[in-house]
Amino acid sequence: MGGRAQATGPGAVGVACYDDARHTPFGERGNPVVSTEKTLNVGDSAPDFTLKTIGLKEISLHDYKGKNVVLLFYPLDWTPG
Repeated sequence: MGGRAQATGPGAVGVACYDDARHTPFGERGNPVVSTEKTLNVGDSAPDFTLKTIGLKEISLHDYKGKNVVLLFYPLDWTPG
């Protein structure tokens, strides 16, 4: 595997992209996924965000307001851990 790049800064959530993954659509977008200056605590409301599904449909957290939502953060297959 090649070198690893990470997002930095207060509250930054980064994705490590290895050299062999940089030419994928995700790798070409860059490394930082989310950057926020506020740290959330247990019981805080999650900030709204919009993501694309595997089928490329855009969904937002606010679409599920009033419903139970589970957020699963899955490490990319080419990242450690």
